[in-house]
Amino acid sequence: MAAGDTYKLDLISTIAGQEVVNSFHFRSEGAGDIASALASDFNTNMKAAYLLPLCPAQSLTLIKSRQINPPGPVGIELIPTGTVTGGTGTVAESLAACGILKWTTPYIGPARRGRTFYGPIPSTKASNGTIITAQLTNHTAFVTAMLARYGSGGTFAATARLVIWSVKLAQTFSQDPPPAMGNAQSASAYVTAGVALPIVHNMRRRTIGSGS
Repeated sequence: MAAGDTYKLDLISTIAGQEVVNSFHFRSEGAGDIASALASDFNTNMKAAYLLPLCPAQSLTLIKSRQINPPGPVGIELIPTGTVTGGTGTVAESLAACGILKWTTPYIGPARRGRTFYGPIPSTKASNGTIITAQLTNHTAFVTAMLARYGSGGTFAATARLVIWSVKLAQTFSQDPPPAMGNAQSASAYVTAGVALPIVHNMRRRTIGSGS
């Protein structure tokens, strides 16, 4: 529980009996266990932006946070408070149809970038394989909010910074103690930019009957 530790935040929602999980990784910028603070901060300050592009049939049921490197104490499971359902459209046209949020760092290579499969997209919010402008604006707003909160100079950045976590690098090089940021052997790298892509993508495992 020190500066440089890595935390994983899981956002678990349900729709039509299916579980949807989006995960983000953070680097602790100070001492102490930040699992509870991170989950609470997302619930208070990011939940509305996260839920707005989703349909009302989708409900955020759990926010999980835990230290993954070095492995830390038992994690936090927070039941979201306030509004927990999506705020756009009515129903999802397809549970597998989603947008892509692309996250980048100052470094090149697949281990230094990430993707969030964001959705499912509400019906009428995509046309001919592309996300309509109003919906893409909502996706972009969430990206902007994440960077403003957890990016460089963000309002919560003194506690936690959004990072890309590479399982491959973590399995190849020791991360205890965590290598310095920018070190080629570090499994984490600070996210410096993000973009919402306009093309509709498919995440097959979210299809009814396929599991989360």
